[in-house]
Amino acid sequence: MKSNSEWNFLKQPGIQGKMQRLQKACCGAIGKTDKEFLYLPLWMHLADTAGMMDYVLKKRLTRNQLMILKRGMKQHEDGDAW
Repeated sequence: MKSNSEWNFLKQPGIQGKMQRLQKACCGAIGKTDKEFLYLPLWMHLADTAGMMDYVLKKRLTRNQLMILKRGMKQHEDGDAW
């Protein structure tokens, strides 16, 4: 079960409309399954992943780790990484 902090990103202004557009764009695609063939719709899997990233970035990483991550992302955008 998700803790409230993992879903706080859903309270951001305008996010509900974005979630509705994401749901429509995924057209019922399956995002994740288990051994019993239960599935999670792609839009829900993406929302869950976004919530976890929001939580990790805000609650679990140190300032130095965030700076390293941002630097790596910038290099990737500039085409200098990997």
